[in-house]
Amino acid sequence: MAKTAGSSGLAPRQSSRSWSTVVTIAVVATVLRGLGCGGAEDSSSPLDGFASDSLLEAVASELVLPAYNDFLESAQGLESATMAWEQAGNEDREAAKDLARDAWREAMGHWQRAEVFQLGPAGSSIAVLGGQDLRDEIYSWPTVNTCRLDQELVEAVWDSGEFFTTELVNVYGLDAMEYLLFRNEADNTCPPQIPINSEGSWDALGVEGLESRRASYARAASTHLLTVAEQLVEAWSPDQGDFSGQLANAGQDDSIYSDSSQGLNAVFNALFYLELVVKDRKLARPLGLVDCSTDTCPDAMESAWADHALENLRINLLAGRDLLISEDGGQPFGLNLLAEHLGEQDLATEMLNSLDATVAAVDAIETTGLTSLETEPQELHAVYEALKSFTDLLKGPFAIALFLEVPQEAAGDAD
Repeated sequence: MAKTAGSSGLAPRQSSRSWSTVVTIAVVATVLRGLGCGGAEDSSSPLDGFASDSLLEAVASELVLPAYNDFLESAQGLESATMAWEQAGNEDREAAKDLARDAWREAMGHWQRAEVFQLGPAGSSIAVLGGQDLRDEIYSWPTVNTCRLDQELVEAVWDSGEFFTTELVNVYGLDAMEYLLFRNEADNTCPPQIPINSEGSWDALGVEGLESRRASYARAASTHLLTVAEQLVEAWSPDQGDFSGQLANAGQDDSIYSDSSQGLNAVFNALFYLELVVKDRKLARPLGLVDCSTDTCPDAMESAWADHALENLRINLLAGRDLLISEDGGQPFGLNLLAEHLGEQDLATEMLNSLDATVAAVDAIETTGLTSLETEPQELHAVYEALKSFTDLLKGPFAIALFLEVPQEAAGDAD
Protein backbone atom coordinates (compact mmCIF):
# COMPACT_ATOMS: atom_id res chain seq x y z
CA MET A 1 0.00 0.00 0.00
CA ALA A 2 1.36 3.42 -0.92
CA LYS A 3 2.71 5.71 1.80
CA THR A 4 0.48 7.66 1.64
CA ALA A 5 -20.16 23.26 -3.63
CA GLY A 6 -19.73 26.52 -4.63
CA SER A 7 -22.02 28.26 -7.10
CA SER A 8 -20.82 28.61 -10.69
CA GLY A 9 -23.67 30.76 -11.91
CA LEU A 10 -24.27 28.26 -14.70
CA ALA A 11 -27.12 25.79 -14.71
CA PRO A 12 -25.92 22.20 -15.17
CA ARG A 13 -26.90 20.48 -18.38
CA GLN A 14 -29.74 18.05 -17.85
CA SER A 15 -29.24 14.43 -18.84
CA SER A 16 -31.77 12.80 -21.14
CA ARG A 17 -32.64 10.47 -18.26
CA SER A 18 -32.95 11.53 -14.64
CA TRP A 19 -30.45 9.90 -12.32
CA SER A 20 -33.21 8.36 -10.20
CA THR A 21 -34.52 6.65 -13.34
CA VAL A 22 -31.04 5.34 -14.13
CA VAL A 23 -30.66 3.96 -10.61
CA THR A 24 -34.05 2.25 -10.82
CA ILE A 25 -33.13 0.68 -14.14
CA ALA A 26 -29.81 -0.44 -12.70
CA VAL A 27 -31.49 -2.18 -9.76
CA VAL A 28 -33.97 -3.95 -12.02
CA ALA A 29 -31.20 -4.97 -14.40
CA THR A 30 -29.16 -6.41 -11.54
CA VAL A 31 -32.10 -8.47 -10.32
CA LEU A 32 -32.83 -9.77 -13.80
CA ARG A 33 -29.21 -10.76 -14.29
CA GLY A 34 -29.32 -12.70 -11.06
CA LEU A 35 -32.54 -14.48 -12.01
CA GLY A 36 -31.65 -15.10 -15.65
CA CYS A 37 -34.07 -14.13 -18.39
CA GLY A 38 -34.56 -17.71 -19.54
CA GLY A 39 -35.24 -19.34 -16.17
CA ALA A 40 -33.11 -21.40 -13.82
CA GLU A 41 -31.78 -23.68 -16.57
CA ASP A 42 -30.71 -20.84 -18.87
CA SER A 43 -26.95 -20.40 -18.46
CA SER A 44 -26.49 -18.01 -21.40
CA SER A 45 -24.39 -14.90 -20.90
CA PRO A 46 -24.46 -11.53 -22.65
CA LEU A 47 -20.80 -12.22 -23.50
CA ASP A 48 -21.56 -15.45 -25.37
CA GLY A 49 -20.00 -15.13 -28.81
CA PHE A 50 -18.01 -12.03 -27.91
CA ALA A 51 -14.21 -12.17 -28.29
CA SER A 52 -13.34 -10.74 -24.89
CA ASP A 53 -9.83 -12.20 -25.01
CA SER A 54 -8.99 -10.35 -28.22
CA LEU A 55 -10.21 -7.04 -26.81
CA LEU A 56 -8.33 -7.48 -23.54
CA GLU A 57 -5.14 -8.60 -25.26
CA ALA A 58 -5.26 -5.54 -27.53
CA VAL A 59 -5.81 -3.20 -24.58
CA ALA A 60 -2.76 -4.68 -22.86
CA SER A 61 -0.43 -4.85 -25.85
CA GLU A 62 -1.56 -1.84 -27.89
CA LEU A 63 -2.52 0.68 -25.20
CA VAL A 64 -1.21 -0.01 -21.71
CA LEU A 65 2.26 -1.43 -22.26
CA PRO A 66 3.18 1.07 -25.02
CA ALA A 67 2.09 3.93 -22.74
CA TYR A 68 4.36 2.66 -19.97
CA ASN A 69 7.26 2.15 -22.39
CA ASP A 70 6.86 5.70 -23.70
CA PHE A 71 6.87 7.00 -20.15
CA LEU A 72 9.96 4.96 -19.33
CA GLU A 73 11.83 6.53 -22.25
CA SER A 74 10.79 10.02 -21.17
CA ALA A 75 11.81 9.24 -17.57
CA GLN A 76 15.29 8.40 -18.83
CA GLY A 77 15.44 11.76 -20.56
CA LEU A 78 14.23 13.51 -17.43
CA GLU A 79 16.93 11.90 -15.31
CA SER A 80 19.60 12.98 -17.78
CA ALA A 81 18.24 16.53 -17.86
CA THR A 82 18.11 16.91 -14.10
CA MET A 83 21.64 15.53 -13.79
CA ALA A 84 22.79 18.18 -16.25
CA TRP A 85 20.96 20.84 -14.24
CA GLU A 86 22.63 19.68 -11.02
CA GLN A 87 26.09 19.65 -12.59
CA ALA A 88 25.80 22.97 -14.45
CA GLY A 89 27.87 25.94 -13.31
CA ASN A 90 26.17 29.14 -12.24
CA GLU A 91 26.43 30.69 -15.70
CA ASP A 92 24.81 27.65 -17.38
CA ARG A 93 22.33 26.66 -14.69
CA GLU A 94 19.30 28.55 -16.00
CA ALA A 95 19.66 27.10 -19.50
CA ALA A 96 20.06 23.62 -18.03
CA LYS A 97 16.98 24.18 -15.90
CA ASP A 98 14.96 25.15 -18.98
CA LEU A 99 15.97 21.87 -20.63
CA ALA A 100 14.97 19.97 -17.49
CA ARG A 101 11.60 21.72 -17.57
CA ASP A 102 11.10 20.61 -21.17
CA ALA A 103 12.00 17.05 -20.17
CA TRP A 104 9.49 17.24 -17.32
CA ARG A 105 6.75 18.37 -19.72
CA GLU A 106 7.57 15.45 -21.99
CA ALA A 107 7.44 12.95 -19.12
CA MET A 108 4.27 14.48 -17.70
CA GLY A 109 2.56 14.22 -21.07
CA HIS A 110 3.36 10.53 -21.35
CA TRP A 111 2.31 9.91 -17.76
CA GLN A 112 -1.03 11.69 -18.21
CA ARG A 113 -1.88 9.09 -20.84
CA ALA A 114 -0.80 6.27 -18.54
CA GLU A 115 -2.82 7.87 -15.71
CA VAL A 116 -6.02 6.61 -17.33
CA PHE A 117 -4.72 3.03 -17.53
CA GLN A 118 -4.66 2.26 -13.81
CA LEU A 119 -5.21 -1.47 -14.19
CA GLY A 120 -3.06 -3.94 -12.30
CA PRO A 121 0.26 -2.85 -10.76
CA ALA A 122 -0.22 0.90 -11.27
CA GLY A 123 -3.50 0.78 -9.38
CA SER A 124 -4.37 0.92 -5.71
CA SER A 125 -3.56 -2.25 -3.79
CA ILE A 126 -6.87 -1.98 -1.93
CA ALA A 127 -9.12 -1.20 -4.90
CA VAL A 128 -7.63 -2.80 -8.03
CA LEU A 129 -6.89 -6.45 -8.78
CA GLY A 130 -3.12 -6.82 -8.92
CA GLY A 131 -2.63 -3.26 -7.68
CA GLN A 132 0.83 -2.37 -6.32
CA ASP A 133 0.35 1.39 -5.79
CA LEU A 134 2.98 2.24 -8.39
CA ARG A 135 0.95 5.16 -9.70
CA ASP A 136 1.35 7.08 -6.45
CA GLU A 137 5.10 6.47 -6.52
CA ILE A 138 5.19 8.22 -9.89
CA TYR A 139 2.53 10.91 -9.42
CA SER A 140 0.62 11.43 -6.18
CA TRP A 141 -1.46 14.49 -7.18
CA PRO A 142 -3.66 15.81 -5.60
CA THR A 143 -1.71 14.62 -2.57
CA VAL A 144 0.97 17.33 -2.52
CA ASN A 145 2.71 19.07 0.39
CA THR A 146 4.89 21.98 -0.72
CA CYS A 147 5.86 22.97 2.82
CA ARG A 148 7.21 19.48 3.39
CA LEU A 149 9.17 19.80 0.14
CA ASP A 150 10.70 23.03 1.43
CA GLN A 151 11.65 21.29 4.66
CA GLU A 152 13.28 18.50 2.66
CA LEU A 153 15.33 21.11 0.80
CA VAL A 154 16.81 22.17 4.14
CA GLU A 155 17.30 18.63 5.47
CA ALA A 156 18.90 17.45 2.18
CA VAL A 157 18.79 13.71 2.88
CA TRP A 158 17.37 12.54 -0.46
CA ASP A 159 20.55 10.62 -1.26
CA SER A 160 20.23 8.48 1.86
CA GLY A 161 19.38 4.88 1.09
CA GLU A 162 16.06 5.00 2.92
CA PHE A 163 14.60 8.29 1.70
CA PHE A 164 12.22 6.89 -0.92
CA THR A 165 11.09 4.01 1.27
CA THR A 166 10.43 5.97 4.47
CA GLU A 167 9.12 9.31 3.15
CA LEU A 168 5.53 9.85 2.03
CA VAL A 169 4.76 9.93 -1.69
CA ASN A 170 3.93 13.64 -1.51
CA VAL A 171 7.63 14.60 -1.41
CA TYR A 172 8.73 12.93 -4.64
CA GLY A 173 7.38 12.02 -8.06
CA LEU A 174 6.37 14.22 -10.99
CA ASP A 175 4.29 16.57 -8.85
CA ALA A 176 7.14 17.22 -6.41
CA MET A 177 9.54 17.69 -9.31
CA GLU A 178 7.19 20.25 -10.84
CA TYR A 179 7.48 22.37 -7.70
CA LEU A 180 11.26 22.09 -7.70
CA LEU A 181 11.56 22.95 -11.38
CA PHE A 182 8.97 25.66 -11.84
CA ARG A 183 8.92 27.63 -8.57
CA ASN A 184 11.51 30.40 -8.76
CA GLU A 185 10.69 32.35 -5.61
CA ALA A 186 13.31 32.47 -2.89
CA ASP A 187 10.81 32.19 -0.04
CA ASN A 188 9.12 29.00 1.14
CA THR A 189 5.52 27.92 1.62
CA CYS A 190 5.73 27.03 5.31
CA PRO A 191 4.21 29.13 8.13
CA PRO A 192 6.59 31.24 10.29
CA GLN A 193 6.56 28.84 13.24
CA ILE A 194 8.00 25.93 11.26
CA PRO A 195 11.69 25.46 12.27
CA ILE A 196 13.13 26.21 8.82
CA ASN A 197 11.72 29.73 9.33
CA SER A 198 11.83 30.20 13.09
CA GLU A 199 15.41 28.90 13.34
CA GLY A 200 16.68 30.61 10.18
CA SER A 201 17.88 27.48 8.34
CA TRP A 202 15.98 28.41 5.18
CA ASP A 203 17.49 31.88 4.93
CA ALA A 204 20.92 30.38 5.56
CA LEU A 205 20.74 28.53 2.25
CA GLY A 206 20.93 31.74 0.20
CA VAL A 207 19.69 32.04 -3.37
CA GLU A 208 22.50 30.02 -4.95
CA GLY A 209 22.36 27.34 -2.25
CA LEU A 210 18.62 27.00 -2.69
CA GLU A 211 18.90 26.62 -6.47
CA SER A 212 21.67 24.05 -6.08
CA ARG A 213 19.57 22.00 -3.68
CA ARG A 214 16.49 22.17 -5.89
CA ALA A 215 18.56 20.73 -8.73
CA SER A 216 20.05 18.00 -6.54
CA TYR A 217 16.67 17.05 -5.10
CA ALA A 218 15.10 16.93 -8.58
CA ARG A 219 17.91 14.68 -9.80
CA ALA A 220 17.38 12.23 -6.93
CA ALA A 221 13.62 12.25 -7.51
CA SER A 222 14.08 11.61 -11.22
CA THR A 223 16.30 8.60 -10.52
CA HIS A 224 13.63 7.12 -8.28
CA LEU A 225 11.00 7.91 -10.92
CA LEU A 226 13.00 5.97 -13.48
CA THR A 227 13.30 3.01 -11.12
CA VAL A 228 9.52 2.84 -10.65
CA ALA A 229 8.91 3.28 -14.38
CA GLU A 230 11.16 0.27 -14.99
CA GLN A 231 9.22 -1.74 -12.40
CA LEU A 232 5.96 -0.89 -14.12
CA VAL A 233 7.20 -1.92 -17.57
CA GLU A 234 8.66 -5.13 -16.16
CA ALA A 235 5.37 -5.95 -14.44
CA TRP A 236 3.47 -5.75 -17.74
CA SER A 237 6.07 -7.16 -20.14
CA PRO A 238 5.19 -10.65 -21.51
CA ASP A 239 8.74 -11.91 -20.90
CA GLN A 240 8.82 -10.71 -17.29
CA GLY A 241 5.88 -10.14 -14.93
CA ASP A 242 3.40 -10.53 -17.81
CA PHE A 243 0.43 -8.71 -16.35
CA SER A 244 -0.48 -8.27 -20.02
CA GLY A 245 -1.14 -12.01 -20.06
CA GLN A 246 -3.13 -11.81 -16.83
CA LEU A 247 -5.52 -9.37 -18.50
CA ALA A 248 -5.62 -11.06 -21.90
CA ASN A 249 -6.29 -14.48 -20.33
CA ALA A 250 -9.05 -13.33 -17.98
CA GLY A 251 -11.08 -16.36 -16.95
CA GLN A 252 -8.26 -18.86 -17.38
CA ASP A 253 -6.57 -20.63 -14.49
CA ASP A 254 -3.38 -18.57 -14.70
CA SER A 255 -5.15 -15.20 -14.57
CA ILE A 256 -5.91 -13.02 -11.56
CA TYR A 257 -9.27 -12.26 -13.23
CA SER A 258 -11.75 -15.03 -12.50
CA ASP A 259 -13.67 -14.56 -15.75
CA SER A 260 -13.77 -12.39 -18.85
CA SER A 261 -16.40 -10.13 -17.30
CA GLN A 262 -13.97 -9.25 -14.53
CA GLY A 263 -11.33 -8.34 -17.09
CA LEU A 264 -13.76 -6.17 -19.05
CA ASN A 265 -14.84 -4.47 -15.84
CA ALA A 266 -11.21 -3.64 -15.08
CA VAL A 267 -10.99 -1.80 -18.40
CA PHE A 268 -14.38 -0.15 -17.81
CA ASN A 269 -13.38 0.96 -14.31
CA ALA A 270 -10.22 2.57 -15.67
CA LEU A 271 -12.48 4.89 -17.68
CA PHE A 272 -13.83 6.31 -14.43
CA TYR A 273 -10.61 8.30 -14.11
CA LEU A 274 -12.45 10.74 -16.38
CA GLU A 275 -15.32 10.93 -13.86
CA LEU A 276 -13.59 10.80 -10.49
CA VAL A 277 -10.38 12.65 -11.27
CA VAL A 278 -10.75 14.72 -14.43
CA LYS A 279 -14.31 15.94 -13.86
CA ASP A 280 -14.47 16.02 -10.07
CA ARG A 281 -10.90 17.07 -9.18
CA LYS A 282 -9.28 18.69 -12.19
CA LEU A 283 -12.35 20.72 -13.17
CA ALA A 284 -15.05 20.89 -10.46
CA ARG A 285 -12.75 21.92 -7.61
CA PRO A 286 -10.88 24.75 -9.37
CA LEU A 287 -14.20 25.98 -10.81
CA GLY A 288 -15.63 26.23 -7.30
CA LEU A 289 -18.31 23.59 -7.85
CA VAL A 290 -17.19 21.38 -4.95
CA ASP A 291 -14.92 21.76 -1.90
CA CYS A 292 -14.27 25.45 -2.55
CA SER A 293 -15.45 28.35 -0.39
CA THR A 294 -14.81 31.06 -3.02
CA ASP A 295 -15.97 31.61 -6.60
CA THR A 296 -12.97 29.66 -7.91
CA CYS A 297 -10.05 27.83 -6.31
CA PRO A 298 -6.92 28.21 -8.49
CA ASP A 299 -4.82 26.40 -5.86
CA ALA A 300 -6.82 23.25 -6.60
CA MET A 301 -5.82 23.21 -10.26
CA GLU A 302 -3.51 20.46 -11.40
CA SER A 303 -0.01 21.40 -12.56
CA ALA A 304 -0.45 24.97 -11.34
CA TRP A 305 3.30 25.63 -11.01
CA ALA A 306 3.94 24.68 -14.64
CA ASP A 307 0.48 25.85 -15.78
CA HIS A 308 0.14 22.56 -17.65
CA ALA A 309 -3.46 21.70 -16.74
CA LEU A 310 -5.06 21.92 -20.19
CA GLU A 311 -2.37 19.77 -21.77
CA ASN A 312 -2.97 17.14 -19.09
CA LEU A 313 -6.73 17.28 -19.58
CA ARG A 314 -6.56 16.77 -23.31
CA ILE A 315 -4.24 13.78 -23.02
CA ASN A 316 -6.50 12.17 -20.38
CA LEU A 317 -9.54 12.55 -22.63
CA LEU A 318 -7.82 11.03 -25.65
CA ALA A 319 -6.55 8.10 -23.58
CA GLY A 320 -10.08 7.46 -22.37
CA ARG A 321 -11.32 7.61 -25.94
CA ASP A 322 -8.81 4.92 -26.86
CA LEU A 323 -10.35 2.59 -24.28
CA LEU A 324 -13.61 3.01 -26.16
CA ILE A 325 -12.26 2.68 -29.70
CA SER A 326 -8.75 2.11 -31.05
CA GLU A 327 -7.17 0.21 -33.91
CA ASP A 328 -4.67 -2.63 -33.91
CA GLY A 329 -3.29 -3.12 -37.41
CA GLY A 330 -6.48 -1.66 -38.85
CA GLN A 331 -8.68 -3.85 -36.66
CA PRO A 332 -10.78 -1.83 -34.19
CA PHE A 333 -10.89 -2.74 -30.52
CA GLY A 334 -12.28 -1.21 -27.37
CA LEU A 335 -15.42 -1.31 -25.29
CA ASN A 336 -17.50 -0.02 -28.18
CA LEU A 337 -17.12 -3.50 -29.73
CA LEU A 338 -18.98 -4.93 -26.76
CA ALA A 339 -21.66 -2.29 -27.33
CA GLU A 340 -21.95 -3.41 -30.96
CA HIS A 341 -22.19 -7.04 -29.87
CA LEU A 342 -25.10 -6.15 -27.59
CA GLY A 343 -26.86 -3.99 -30.18
CA GLU A 344 -25.95 -0.71 -28.50
CA GLN A 345 -23.94 0.97 -31.27
CA ASP A 346 -26.05 4.15 -31.09
CA LEU A 347 -25.18 4.48 -27.40
CA ALA A 348 -21.49 3.93 -28.10
CA THR A 349 -21.62 6.59 -30.81
CA GLU A 350 -23.28 9.01 -28.38
CA MET A 351 -20.49 8.31 -25.89
CA LEU A 352 -17.79 9.03 -28.45
CA ASN A 353 -19.54 12.19 -29.62
CA SER A 354 -19.73 13.47 -26.04
CA LEU A 355 -16.05 12.79 -25.49
CA ASP A 356 -15.09 14.43 -28.78
CA ALA A 357 -17.15 17.48 -27.79
CA THR A 358 -15.16 17.66 -24.57
CA VAL A 359 -11.85 17.60 -26.44
CA ALA A 360 -13.19 20.31 -28.76
CA ALA A 361 -14.11 22.45 -25.74
CA VAL A 362 -10.54 22.12 -24.43
CA ASP A 363 -9.11 22.98 -27.85
CA ALA A 364 -11.31 26.08 -28.01
CA ILE A 365 -9.45 27.62 -25.04
CA GLU A 366 -6.75 29.89 -26.41
CA THR A 367 -5.03 30.66 -23.10
CA THR A 368 -3.59 28.49 -20.34
CA GLY A 369 -5.67 26.76 -17.70
CA LEU A 370 -4.89 29.26 -14.96
CA THR A 371 -5.51 32.25 -17.22
CA SER A 372 -8.81 30.79 -18.37
CA LEU A 373 -9.87 30.17 -14.77
CA GLU A 374 -9.05 33.77 -13.86
CA THR A 375 -10.41 35.61 -16.90
CA GLU A 376 -12.78 33.31 -18.84
CA PRO A 377 -14.02 30.60 -16.43
CA GLN A 378 -17.02 29.94 -18.66
CA GLU A 379 -14.60 28.20 -21.07
CA LEU A 380 -13.68 25.66 -18.40
CA HIS A 381 -17.35 25.36 -17.46
CA ALA A 382 -18.00 24.33 -21.06
CA VAL A 383 -15.38 21.60 -20.73
CA TYR A 384 -16.93 20.46 -17.46
CA GLU A 385 -20.47 20.30 -18.90
CA ALA A 386 -19.35 18.43 -22.01
CA LEU A 387 -17.45 15.90 -19.89
CA LYS A 388 -20.41 15.52 -17.53
CA SER A 389 -22.58 14.52 -20.50
CA PHE A 390 -20.08 11.75 -21.18
CA THR A 391 -19.72 10.55 -17.58
CA ASP A 392 -23.50 10.56 -17.05
CA LEU A 393 -23.74 8.12 -19.95
CA LEU A 394 -20.75 6.14 -18.67
CA LYS A 395 -22.10 5.42 -15.18
CA GLY A 396 -25.75 5.13 -16.27
CA PRO A 397 -26.96 3.83 -19.65
CA PHE A 398 -23.59 2.50 -20.82
CA ALA A 399 -22.93 0.48 -17.66
CA ILE A 400 -26.45 -0.96 -17.71
CA ALA A 401 -26.56 -1.78 -21.41
CA LEU A 402 -23.16 -3.48 -21.39
CA PHE A 403 -23.70 -5.40 -18.12
CA LEU A 404 -20.71 -3.65 -16.54
CA GLU A 405 -20.19 -2.68 -12.90
CA VAL A 406 -19.73 0.91 -11.79
CA PRO A 407 -16.83 1.14 -9.28
CA GLN A 408 -17.94 1.66 -5.69
CA GLU A 409 -16.42 5.12 -5.36
CA ALA A 410 -18.52 6.34 -8.31
CA ALA A 411 -21.72 4.44 -7.55
CA GLY A 412 -23.00 6.97 -5.02
CA ASP A 413 -22.14 10.04 -7.12
CA ALA A 414 -25.46 11.43 -8.36
CA ASP A 415 -24.19 14.78 -9.69
